[in-house]
Amino acid sequence: MERIRALRMANTDELTGLLNRTAFRKIVTEYITENSSADTAMVFLDIDHFKSINDILGHAAGDEAVKEVSEILKTAFRSGDPVARIGGDEFLIFIPHAKEADLETRLKRLLQDVHVTKYSDDNEKVTLSMSVGCIICAGQNMTCEELTGAADKLMYEAKSAGRDRLVIKTV
Repeated sequence: MERIRALRMANTDELTGLLNRTAFRKIVTEYITENSSADTAMVFLDIDHFKSINDILGHAAGDEAVKEVSEILKTAFRSGDPVARIGGDEFLIFIPHAKEADLETRLKRLLQDVHVTKYSDDNEKVTLSMSVGCIICAGQNMTCEELTGAADKLMYEAKSAGRDRLVIKTV
């Protein structure tokens, strides 16, 4: 039982129960190695204005926001789509057998689902939103790091374009 608990702790993020960066990278790398020609996608998500949530509502509220987003991500994707919290307010999702039209629809719905309002003790209002970058790799052989880097760049394009949006690209 202790071994199982230690393994779980080594592979999951303590706050959210999602995969951590190391476990996520291992799963994705193994999948890519075994299925080099499959269409895949990497999604990079970042909570918009997360620092102001912590500053206005406090770090406990920031943790709650991260947990709420994590719960939404757990239900928004298939059980075989690895989801990870890779730090602070950043998340990655790997999608094997990605289909662009379906994925774009799901990600746009995710943006809507994340709009949750929080109030502080003095009724200060903060609405959650996310910036999302998604790279779809159509049969090319890209590593986990390359996919993550490409999705990260697209996420920053979404932030630069005004936040609360999706930038998706197929290569």
